[in-house]
Amino acid sequence: MTTRILEWECGTEPLGRVVVALGVFDGVHLGHQALVRDSIALAAERGVQCAVLTFDRDPDQVVSPDTAMPQLLTLDEKLAYLSEVGPDVVVVVGFCRHIADTAPDRFVTDVLMDACAPVEVVVGRDFRYGRHASGGVRSLAESGETHGFGVVAHELIEVGGAPVTSTRIRGLVAAGEVEEAAELLGRYHRVRGSVWRGRGMGAEL
Repeated sequence: MTTRILEWECGTEPLGRVVVALGVFDGVHLGHQALVRDSIALAAERGVQCAVLTFDRDPDQVVSPDTAMPQLLTLDEKLAYLSEVGPDVVVVVGFCRHIADTAPDRFVTDVLMDACAPVEVVVGRDFRYGRHASGGVRSLAESGETHGFGVVAHELIEVGGAPVTSTRIRGLVAAGEVEEAAELLGRYHRVRGSVWRGRGMGAEL
């Protein structure tokens, strides 16, 4: 099965009834992979498709660009790794200042429910959304009661006695701890860039 990639904008024809895995998913690490796989299984139980709803960039890059950490993946890489897990569709939302300033309840109606008709929404238990990150699992569940969808707070995967998070992996990569980062990612971290002629030291390696 080939995963469809859709770019959402206001007015886009919404998907039908789906189970939604919602998050930034930078790194598509072991925790993200487990969350999406469980969403796929839940969608099969409900007799609907599974959609991943994610953003084209980390919200921190819009909210606090001066202090935002570098991303582990480009958007194309993230979409490729998410597609490998096997959801029916990945919906990409362009994160902008308008969405950053949207209250949690309006995010649900103006973005989530404009993009699809959620049956269940699956998020990490530490998921935050809406203006000033004021929304979380509880407010999302309250919106679900109003609009008719359930919310599943997915437990974080732990490795080495600590949760697997994108922030933890970024710190490991920055410190050169690539083996430990690979353990949390489920693969080796890759860096893309252009090769420029320098002192020729690479030829001696």
